[in-house]
Amino acid sequence: MNIPTPHTFHVPTDSERRLLGLIHRRGRATQAEITRAMDLTQPQVSRLVTGLAAEGLIRLGPATANGRGHPSAALTLNPDYAFGLGVSLLGDALSMDLIDFAGRLLWRGNRAMPDMTRPRVLAQLAAYRQEMLVETCVDPARIFAAGVGVSAFFVGDGPLMNPPALLDDWALVDIAAVLEDTLGVRVSVDNDGNVASVGEAYLGAGRRHASFAYLQVTNGFGGGLVLNGRPHRGTFGNAGEYAAVWQAMGIPHPNLERLRTLVSDHDEPLGSVSAMIEAFDMNWRGAALWLDEAGPAFSVVATAISAVADCEAIVLGGRIPPPLARALADRIVIAGTDRRQRPRPLPVVIEAEAPGDAVSLGAAVLSLQQGFFL
Repeated sequence: MNIPTPHTFHVPTDSERRLLGLIHRRGRATQAEITRAMDLTQPQVSRLVTGLAAEGLIRLGPATANGRGHPSAALTLNPDYAFGLGVSLLGDALSMDLIDFAGRLLWRGNRAMPDMTRPRVLAQLAAYRQEMLVETCVDPARIFAAGVGVSAFFVGDGPLMNPPALLDDWALVDIAAVLEDTLGVRVSVDNDGNVASVGEAYLGAGRRHASFAYLQVTNGFGGGLVLNGRPHRGTFGNAGEYAAVWQAMGIPHPNLERLRTLVSDHDEPLGSVSAMIEAFDMNWRGAALWLDEAGPAFSVVATAISAVADCEAIVLGGRIPPPLARALADRIVIAGTDRRQRPRPLPVVIEAEAPGDAVSLGAAVLSLQQGFFL
């Protein structure tokens, strides 16, 4: 497949990206609100708004009164300006999402994939792309880029990543180069925890919490870190490898593969994490046993995050079923210091709020965020 000639997109300045990012998180904002949030003068913001509106990135609504002072126009992103593609490559599942410029999900394809070899994945992604274009009628030239989230860590050698055994065919190769022709756009690749945290930052709890740690509970366990509204990837791209805390302390890993094992031993045999998620029952004996293991283990991780990152929230996300995430959040205890009856402030532990598949949605947001939003 040849990559289509892309639309000529406006290349925003850092100030324009900050403004676009503010609108993206809030959904809509007035010029007065943007002026206060960006600490700029009204004429400076007006020039930015005029330029972005002329380029078609934002839309100006009717001016409305906002307290005292002159009426201010409400600004929204133009949803049709650009589209972002997101793909998740997990141990036994493949997903693809398409979002518009305002972050609205337009199309999703996902399926369990026991065979995640390259030929099978590329064939499925090609089928997804064709189906997506037919069903949405989106001009492929308007798809700005694709983000891809992979269950893997970077090895410090450019784009090369090291995934678990189920993704062995994707180990230590340039994944973006492998996928670019099939997806038909530029591709950027990151680990699944990082991209999920990006989606949460722009479409979930990040709209209320500027700094949070994202715990990606899936076949394995990892996550991401967002500080002051921006993803923090670390020196090698591996910030959020929280499972290393368990490894250092010799704590067994209560991930979803461990849950599947417990459920298979005590409730019903399930051959994959995907099958378990689809059939999940909070009344399973295996779920109760998993929570007994997971509560103390996640308390250790949450305490370490609180002590090191001092963030506002710890977000439980990934593929963990929502009822199980709620039960786990109730069991997490973060150790603090209570001195002179004035304890150290601790983060809240909450469920993820971004809709749908955390990784493919986050990857789609990432594809637009890299070009347009700060």
